Order: sequence, then C-alpha cells, then structure tokens
Amino acid sequence: MATRRNNAIRGPRDGKTTSAGITGSPKASPQSLSISRKGITTSSDFRDFMSALMSDVIAGSVSAQVTNAACNAGGKMLKMIDLEMKYGTRATTSRRSLAVAFDDGRALPAKS
Repeated sequence: MATRRNNAIRGPRDGKTTSAGITGSPKASPQSLSISRKGITTSSDFRDFMSALMSDVIAGSVSAQVTNAACNAGGKMLKMIDLEMKYGTRATTSRRSLAVAFDDGRALPAKS
C-alpha cells in the first residue's frame, strides 16, 4: 500500500510544518508575509513581495502550495493591469479603469 507524501517543505529550524504551509518556529515569520499583510498596490510592492517570496522558498520557510498560489495570484494581478492598460478608459486622473460590467443595464458594444 502506498503511503501519502507530505508535500510541504520542512524548514531548517525545527522541522515543524503549520497548517498554513509556513514552516519553522512561530517567531520567525517569512519576509513575504509582512509585505503581503501591508497590501500590494504598486509595482514596487509586487517586486518586493516576489523577491521576498523567492528568498522564503529557498530558505524553506514557505511550502510549495503557498508559493504556487501566490505566484498564480500575482499572474492574475498582472493580467488585470494589462487589460486595464489595453482596454481601460481614462478618467480625469492619469489612472485607467476597466469597466468589467455596466451598472445601468447597457449591453456591451458590438465588435466591428
């Protein structure tokens, strides 16, 4: 009978894995965790988060599942920014916004 493998990466500190996929002692939290708690609103925030996440993975303080989820979410954030730049309308500010659905019941414009 095959045994189940634990997919979480064990940390170099005490080898205990938490349910959140973060390993090590409770006092040593991953660098990427503090950045993500502040929120990622700018490209430099995103860059710092991804850099810290790579360091956490190499150090073994974040599981593969958490890393995969964070990278997938980051890719979706970048895709949304791409769509805003491509199809968004300029408001009175320099920031573009993308209307995903109309509030007043109007239909989407027909493709030409």
